[in-house]
Amino acid sequence: MVMRLTILVKVSTAISILMDDAEIMATTKKSALKKIQVLQGFCEHSGMIINQGKTKFMIINGSDQERQPLFSNGLTIINCDKYTYLGAVITQDASITSAVKEQCAAKKMHAIKFKAFTR
Repeated sequence: MVMRLTILVKVSTAISILMDDAEIMATTKKSALKKIQVLQGFCEHSGMIINQGKTKFMIINGSDQERQPLFSNGLTIINCDKYTYLGAVITQDASITSAVKEQCAAKKMHAIKFKAFTR
């Protein structure tokens, strides 16, 4: 059974959690850090641990300065160029062309693996 949980708090924060993935959407660095702190508090309260190696952030159409790492209560979060969520590829340049190219490349690899498996 898959449960989707949205946590709403007084700071107008929405954090979606699906199984072991959490998505945080923010329009400013300050807002993102506030939401990360809420998530850290939730994890501490519920006994969960944030995997720093898998935790990344993406700035869409941002500057190099905005892509600098985020720091929150001992957690360092680095920037990534692309992100795949439930099979959909999102890229930092917000280009549909880039997203489609990434999606095609991923599916091509699946086809190559399937062909090798069925030989």
